[in-house]
Order: sequence, then structure tokens, then C-alpha cells
Amino acid sequence: MRRNLIRLFVKIVIALLTRIERIGFDNIPSGGNFIIAANHLGYLDAFIMIYLMNYVKNENPIVIVAEKYERYAVFRWAVRVFEWDFIDRQNAEMRTMLNVIKRLKAGGFMAIAPEGTRSKTEGLIEGKQGAAFLAAKSGAQVIPAGVIGSEDRLFFANLKRLRRTPIRVIVGDAFEIPDIPRENRDNYLQEQTDEIMCQIAALIPAKNRGVYKDHPRLKELIAEEKPSLSETLPA
Repeated sequence: MRRNLIRLFVKIVIALLTRIERIGFDNIPSGGNFIIAANHLGYLDAFIMIYLMNYVKNENPIVIVAEKYERYAVFRWAVRVFEWDFIDRQNAEMRTMLNVIKRLKAGGFMAIAPEGTRSKTEGLIEGKQGAAFLAAKSGAQVIPAGVIGSEDRLFFANLKRLRRTPIRVIVGDAFEIPDIPRENRDNYLQEQTDEIMCQIAALIPAKNRGVYKDHPRLKELIAEEKPSLSETLPA
């Protein structure tokens, strides 16, 4: 009951503060064992993810929350109610990672920002290897998602003018990451992390691609026959 009330509250707040356009949500499977990997532009993104869970046909969401928020009672309460997990972003706790893998294999789905924190540059920052590790170990499909327009600068400027912030969420095609080989594990995880980040980058405008804007893999994705949906957006 409490989960539904919180979801309803977030849905109302997001509807009052933003206008969200959803694109490509038919790429999200009805079953479980998948990871939605998205960019992280501003504080609003966490609420957007909770809001979008209403449109995912799965009642087993998995969310990990940065350990710095554990000192706040409201976050400790939310983690308990939703059965989320706190995690040390700098030193990922294996206990938490194994619990997430177990839940993914059991049919859960996860929403994660591979960057690990919001970008203060309004462009992608270097992704961490956690998302790639979880996908490889659980067999979960990775579904890239691009969030456009949620920058703190834009949101707070609109809020001061009592305007709703237009936000676009684009969901790309799912892909899989094979299990981690015994040799060159770090190099492999870095390659797969770059793949995830470039898949996200291909869904967002060039100005938001940050450190991946000149990545060879991104150029390959953009050059494919199916053009990026973000290319229709104004610069």
C-alpha cells in the first residue's frame, strides 16, 4: 500500500512540474531480468525513474542508492519500504552486488545510472563498471535510455517562472553482455562499460554526450542505418 501511495505522489508531483514525452517504451520487455541504464543530468532524474516505473510491467524493481544518502531518515525509510539497497559508490560492496544479481535472475529489473552520480557538466561523464558487471553476471539484458532536459539549470529556471519543464525519455534497443572472461577482466568490463555509455550517448543530443562525443563506438552507432532519435532534436 505504501509503495503505491509513494508512486502516486511522485506521479502527481512529476506531472505538475514537468511534461514528459516517452519514446521507445515498447522496447521494454514485459518479463524481468533487465537493466535500464540511463544518463544522470540532475536531481530530478531519481523522481523521473520512480515515475516511469509506473509504465514498466514488472513489480520487482531494484534500485541501489548512494551511501551518502543513508544519513537522511527519508532515504533510509524509502530504502526499507521499497527493498532497495545502499551501496558505496567508490568501493562497491560485493554483498549488495550479489543480492542485486540474485534478484535480477529471479525476474527483477533495475534502473541505474552507470555514471554513478549526476553530471555537473550537463554532458556524460565516465561510466563506472558496475552496470556492466551486473549485466554480465546476471544475464540481464541492458536497455539504454536517454533522459533529455532534466538539467538542474533548466529545471530550477523553469520552476522560478512557474513553468513545467519539458523532458524527453528515449528508450533504445536491448542488448546483451556476455559473461566476464577469466583473463583481462578489467579491460573487458571497461569495453562493455564504454558500449553501454555509447548506446546511451546515441540517444541524446550531441551537446550532452560529454566525454563520449568522439568515441569510435559512438560514431559507429550514429552511422548505422537507423538514425538516432535524438538527431531530430534542436541543438
